[in-house]
Amino acid sequence: MARDRTLYTHFSEFNCDGLLRFFTWERPTLSLGRFQTDPDLEKRCAELALPVVRRPTGGQAILHGSDLCWSVISHAQGPLGKDLQATYQQLSRVAIKALAQLGLSLQMPEKHQDYRKQASCFASLTPADLEIAGQKLIGSAQMRNRRVFLQQSSLSLSIPALLPRVFPDSPDSSNSQTRSQTCLADWLPEISAEVLISHLSQAFAVELNLEFESADALVAAYSWAYS
Repeated sequence: MARDRTLYTHFSEFNCDGLLRFFTWERPTLSLGRFQTDPDLEKRCAELALPVVRRPTGGQAILHGSDLCWSVISHAQGPLGKDLQATYQQLSRVAIKALAQLGLSLQMPEKHQDYRKQASCFASLTPADLEIAGQKLIGSAQMRNRRVFLQQSSLSLSIPALLPRVFPDSPDSSNSQTRSQTCLADWLPEISAEVLISHLSQAFAVELNLEFESADALVAAYSWAYS
């Protein structure tokens, strides 16, 4: 979270059109949305000795550790959209194309829910998300100013074991038919994070007509220029 905030704050110092970074988590960790306040949730995390961090982007809490995350930082007035919703739609199309190559049919939700009524990001569907068969698979959130935006996304690889203890009011995590969220293991149990990163990075390049200028293999971080 701190790295994304730094990249967002200092984006003008990079000589590129955008930055793309993929990452996973070393241990289960809860990230709170930028403006989220939930003392009961934080108390449960403390009792579980679960680390809590705050995202620079908005939305509700995510229990990380069983997900693949990626961040996009680029110009707020550039080709990726001049407002929050336009950027969500552009980047959603990239993820839809990438997962379609793996045989999954994702779509932007037709019905939206008030995310503020739920503590968990994955317990509701918003225009920022992607769902399959009515269940949320990818959640995203943004922060932006007039010059630059940061979008953070999380794709659930499996359902975290701690989910019912962290979010006791969420649907039963043991029954994939009653969950508000799904995970990649429900659909493609053999797909690794590395394969996902390969398909997603390729989809970014093709769908957005960009060329990666440099890559850091250790953190799967890329800078790009538009062709």
